[in-house]
Amino acid sequence: ELCIMSIPMVGVSRDVEPMSEIGLGRTQRFPAGRSRSSEGDAIAAESAREALEAAARRAFARRELRLGWVEWLYWRDSVALLKERRSLLSGFLAAREAAYAGAAGSRAETLALALDGERLGTEITMAEGEARGEWGRLGRWLPEPLQPADDPEWPQWSLRQSGGDAPVEELVQRLVAHPGIRALEARVDAREFEREAALEAYKPAWGLSLAYGARPGETRDGMPMDDLYSASVSVELPLFPTDRQDRRLAAAREQREAARADRDAALRRLRAELDRELALSAQLEERLRRYESQLLPLAREELVGAEAAYASAAAEP
Repeated sequence: ELCIMSIPMVGVSRDVEPMSEIGLGRTQRFPAGRSRSSEGDAIAAESAREALEAAARRAFARRELRLGWVEWLYWRDSVALLKERRSLLSGFLAAREAAYAGAAGSRAETLALALDGERLGTEITMAEGEARGEWGRLGRWLPEPLQPADDPEWPQWSLRQSGGDAPVEELVQRLVAHPGIRALEARVDAREFEREAALEAYKPAWGLSLAYGARPGETRDGMPMDDLYSASVSVELPLFPTDRQDRRLAAAREQREAARADRDAALRRLRAELDRELALSAQLEERLRRYESQLLPLAREELVGAEAAYASAAAEP
């Protein structure tokens, strides 16, 4: 700091009053204990939290995009299967109509097949609408207009691709490493450092001041005035902490506990979602196993029997 001191109000001049001086000084404060280090750690933890929250938002966008893509794949494959079924049904209907024209079949069977064909047409229309809707919703996460699905830039995924068979323990460990959980953990760390800074505030703070004063005047004997040097040490003692340190510490503790509660709640929510998805995956795998081991063999036997019956009926005079 730079200052001019002891200048008289009348006849302003630094040479009039012998006590006038030009002072130059420096004051340095030393915070209480390790409060500065704890506050710096809290700022670093907050910076890490913001970076992790950005990573969590990116992970959420990727998850939503992948889910939307899988939904679109489901409806696209559904449309293909329904159209294939309608094609087979159309061929069967043509054969039944020919048999009915030759007095070898019944009108009721022909009408039932025609009705099934119309129902399949309605299902195809609905599935195509769902596929277009999912395709449009994908544009929410993409900055550019969507290209056709067969564009080589798109991942050529299939609904039959497996997502892996990681153990449950490994999946639970991945939850802890989720950027959203890590961001909340960084928030807990920041609140803990703030609590430590509040504890350090109970320790005394120090201050050191050094000053140099140049006096341009002269003494009564005509001698130049001596320059002045000064030094001082100040100590700030927390003698009455009730209205300051105690309240700051209590607030820091409450904020730390609130951050811990938010982290634990988010982790429990992710674990519940994981358990639900694992149960759904196990259910789907069981359904797939039953389809492949029981339903499909029975359907093949039924198809063989129907073809044999049709061939026998067609061979009759």
